Amino acid sequence: MVKYKVEKVDKLHNFKKQVKRFIKFVLPKSLVDKLRPLHHRQRVRLFGLCSLILIVVIALIITLAVVLTRPKAEPVSEQPVQETKPVEKTKYYYPLTGVLAGEDKEAEAKTERPVVAVKIENSPDARPQKGLEDADIVWEELVEGGITRFAAIYNSNIPGDVGPVRSLRPHDIPFLKPWNPVIVYSGSKTAFRKRAIKAKIQLLSTSDDGFYRSDEKPAPHNLFFYVQKAFDQVDDYHNHPAKKWQDFTTNNKKTSAVKKGKKTTSITATYSAGFVTKWVYDQTLDNGKGGYKRYESGDPSMALSGQQHWAKNVIAFSAETETLKYKDPAGTPVPETLLNGKSGKGYYCSAGSCEEITWKKGVHEYSKIIYSDAKTKKPLVLAAGTTWINTVPVSSGSIVLG
Repeated sequence: MVKYKVEKVDKLHNFKKQVKRFIKFVLPKSLVDKLRPLHHRQRVRLFGLCSLILIVVIALIITLAVVLTRPKAEPVSEQPVQETKPVEKTKYYYPLTGVLAGEDKEAEAKTERPVVAVKIENSPDARPQKGLEDADIVWEELVEGGITRFAAIYNSNIPGDVGPVRSLRPHDIPFLKPWNPVIVYSGSKTAFRKRAIKAKIQLLSTSDDGFYRSDEKPAPHNLFFYVQKAFDQVDDYHNHPAKKWQDFTTNNKKTSAVKKGKKTTSITATYSAGFVTKWVYDQTLDNGKGGYKRYESGDPSMALSGQQHWAKNVIAFSAETETLKYKDPAGTPVPETLLNGKSGKGYYCSAGSCEEITWKKGVHEYSKIIYSDAKTKKPLVLAAGTTWINTVPVSSGSIVLG
């Protein structure tokens, strides 16, 4: 018990010494002198208070230093909320009709096909024909004897068999060459065939794959051809996507015929006394969007399928013709419609209206025929869909609106 008290007194004595040393070291001498008269407990209390104040001051200084040296936070700018727009798919259109093919890879592949043209007969013995209704563009041309023949151009649709297939004519080369097609035909004068080869046109005739004779009609009006076979045999030079040949619109009110022409119900193209093609507007066609039904010398022009031939667009123009030295098997001279380096007038009809147009072609076989509005000279804008073209001889033919 006595030992414990002695230790306690020693500890207290040591503490007093440490306090005196601290006061002497920290406080000024003048302040220490003033503290001497104070009682020991008073000095201890005063020392504790001063120590507390000193600690608080030091803490405040440290806190202030931390606040002042802390890096300023970047102001958070409120970004406007952007709406996520759906990704628009690419739309693919057929180059010869302007009709939407679709929005997928399959549709893209369809719009990249080359062009195939098939020469199809139009004599009374050849009717009704097969496959004209599936063509994107049909050209009706004058041949010997005042009759007409067709060049059916295929790209967006690949039908089965078409025909009757007949022979090549000299004006087929300048009219068809701008599309760089494969031409399917049956027989030709050597001079016409050489001209086509010189123009780098691929020709398919009866010695090539895809032809057959039908038992339903007598020769020579019974030769038919499977169009897919032409696409299968196309060579590298012709195996390229078809180019868009005109501007198209899906809005009937925006066709150049409607915007710049006048209301008409029909257009008649006369080739000769025995061959008159008439187009009559019918609003019920194309799901109520309208089109032109075709008539031949007063009778409906019918396909073998039972469908009447019709077109979304009709272009009819006059051109000069020349009688060549060549003759057909019956001994009738072969005429040529002159296109290279030529120009002329005509009409374009769509959606129940027709406008006056001009046409012109460069001197080369590959030069494209340019169709323009007669007044503004601006290129035509066609309705999306099929187009039939009538080229009438200036000397013996006529084009009349009704």
